[in-house]
Amino acid sequence: MDKFQWITFVGVLFACTLTIVFQSVTFLKWKAPVVNWIFAAAFIASRKFSDKPAIEHMMGHTVNAPKEIWNRLNNVWVIYFILLGAINLMVAYSFGEATWLQFKVFGNLIITFLFIIGQMPLLAKYIEDPEENKEAERDSA
Repeated sequence: MDKFQWITFVGVLFACTLTIVFQSVTFLKWKAPVVNWIFAAAFIASRKFSDKPAIEHMMGHTVNAPKEIWNRLNNVWVIYFILLGAINLMVAYSFGEATWLQFKVFGNLIITFLFIIGQMPLLAKYIEDPEENKEAERDSA
């Protein structure tokens, strides 16, 4: 697992353990916002402590975009994580548990899917085709 998967795993394990120990759904309601905000902080920190923004670490092997695009995209992901955390918290405390659970399962997935699809026009021209790379290597040999 990569770092982000480990962070998510530890957060889920922590929230689930607290939920079971204290018999309260409150910890689960806070898990999604906190994990999203941790990701936002990690994406911000990646700009300070790494030569590449976090999104470039994740997608740079298939997308050959200029540094300016990676930085802008990283900032957009930070905003996304902050807003998604806030939306999760709003739904958790403004609606009943059934609605919150439906949003947690389906709403987050749909929002994330649409967010990623929205980035495709920006990234499409920078996506590298592995087949073209293989052909170019054969032609140069």
